[in-house]
This record gives sequence, structure tokens and C-alpha cells, in this order.
Amino acid sequence: MSPIHREHHTSKDSFWVFQKLARDMEITDEARGFLVNLLSNSDRWNICPREIIKARKLPRRTVYRLLSYLENAGYITKIWLKVKNDKGKYTSTTHYTVFESSETGRLHEDKIPF
Repeated sequence: MSPIHREHHTSKDSFWVFQKLARDMEITDEARGFLVNLLSNSDRWNICPREIIKARKLPRRTVYRLLSYLENAGYITKIWLKVKNDKGKYTSTTHYTVFESSETGRLHEDKIPF
């Protein structure tokens, strides 16, 4: 699962965006819009770039560029995992965690969520 870390919201149909995020001059408006879209999903939603590409009709390069950009800005952490399947073969997967605040994301950089 790729957790989305944000404040508790009482309504399922809305969520709050911190003014700090809305006014963060360190990120582009394109990245901010992409981040808000990620944060608008449920806490249990898995961040799958292929699904984002398909649903948002964005080029593959754009999605990965924005994920990387937000990771560098501290809003996303990414962990690569190598897992052995039932047949003994290794597969790799990427685990993304999204944060409302770049400071919170930077605090979690060294922690593995598993």
C-alpha cells in the first residue's frame, strides 16, 4: 500500500489543503495540481503510475517527472522493494508515500513504512 499522509477529514467528499502547500513557491503550479490530485484520493489508494497515466491521460514521462519533482521537493518518498514470489523469482516494486507537507515528508525519508 502507498499511504497518503494528511490531516483527518470529517467529510468523504472534501479535504483541506494547507495554506503552506497552496502557497509553496518552491514547487510549480503543475506539480501542486498533481499533488492535490494525489492527496484527493482515499488513504488506502495505491499510487500506481500506470493507473495515473491511464486515468489522467498524461504522458508517461510527465507522470514520472512530476513524481520525481515532488520527491525532490519533499512531498513524496519512494522506496524500491525486491520481493521473492511463490516461484522463487524476484520482482521489484516501488512504494510511494505522499505527504501534505514537505517538512513531514523529509522527516519520514529515512523510515521504511513496513
